[in-house]
Amino acid sequence: MAWKYDKNGKAKRSVRCGFCGEIGHNRASCPKYKEKMAKALEYHEQMAQDETNQQHTRDYHAEQARMCARIIARDSKTKKGKERRCGFCGEYGHTRRTCQKRKDMVKDETDKAIRFRKHLRDQFIQRGIGPGALVEVDASNAVAWGREDEFRSVLAIVTDVSLRAVNSRHSPNPNQYWFDQTPICLEVSYVKDVPKRWSEDTRNDWIRISHDMCNFDSLDLEGVQFSSQYGNWLTKVISPVEVSEDILPAQDIDYDHVSDFILDAIVDPK
Repeated sequence: MAWKYDKNGKAKRSVRCGFCGEIGHNRASCPKYKEKMAKALEYHEQMAQDETNQQHTRDYHAEQARMCARIIARDSKTKKGKERRCGFCGEYGHTRRTCQKRKDMVKDETDKAIRFRKHLRDQFIQRGIGPGALVEVDASNAVAWGREDEFRSVLAIVTDVSLRAVNSRHSPNPNQYWFDQTPICLEVSYVKDVPKRWSEDTRNDWIRISHDMCNFDSLDLEGVQFSSQYGNWLTKVISPVEVSEDILPAQDIDYDHVSDFILDAIVDPK
């Protein structure tokens, strides 16, 4: 709260802006703040559309643009009709809930996730990766610094497989460094203790799978240098097992179920 004085010196209660510090308006109605957010939205939209930028840079600016649009729409929520601005795409005339671009993104990402999960199911069947399989794991990322070489090749037994969090962004893409992080979808039990930095459990672990298993778009990855995996990951199948299509539950490829996941994890992340 602030006090505003009229020409006669009489005090009157008012508000002080949390952005510019002036009396008489709040942050939501601040013209300087609106101008700043409008410029930020324009800048991030330009950067997101600039094809000279790497893909991960364009994705970052696209998300920043959506955030600016949400703030602008929130601060203009009393406007109706054509003046209403979408909190997702930033365009006028509709809301986030009715935004066609948002709906298209949900459908596109859901379709990709389902295709990708089916691709990984087929990879597990083909390579014999399922509960009971003996595999080799690079566990060097888990142990204390200086002991990495001791755990670059550790034998383990696969105990579980889960594809419920897999989406198309786990697929290798030379232009996006975070896509180098393949999904963590295999639970294993090590045949020897692996002293992890972040856990007291030295035998059980959830690990990533290899890049070549995730190449469901059939990209030419020859010679591509990916960044290091964060976490432990599968390097080789020593003793495969027979795997059926049941390794991918029907729920994990159900459109409605997957689209709910895509909304929470990619389109509207909290």
